[in-house]
Amino acid sequence: CARRYGVRSAMAGWIGDKLVSELSDGKERLIHVPSNHALYTEKARIVRDILSQYDPNMRAYSLDEAYLNIGPYVALHLKGLSHQDI
Repeated sequence: CARRYGVRSAMAGWIGDKLVSELSDGKERLIHVPSNHALYTEKARIVRDILSQYDPNMRAYSLDEAYLNIGPYVALHLKGLSHQDI
């Protein structure tokens, strides 16, 4: 597991390679999985479209980060329901 060598998400691959190589005395290596940015972008758009149904004022700050206020949606759709009903 790369984490035991200090590798974290969003870390540059070359840094992860160096950490694992040095801390495992060269016995282990990272496996780099190729990304598909076009597919990731398309799936992110689909998710944002769904989220915007809950808050038309949703703010997307990156492909995988969005902020929305679901308070009005919840108030509208759960009106009159008790905590036990939910």
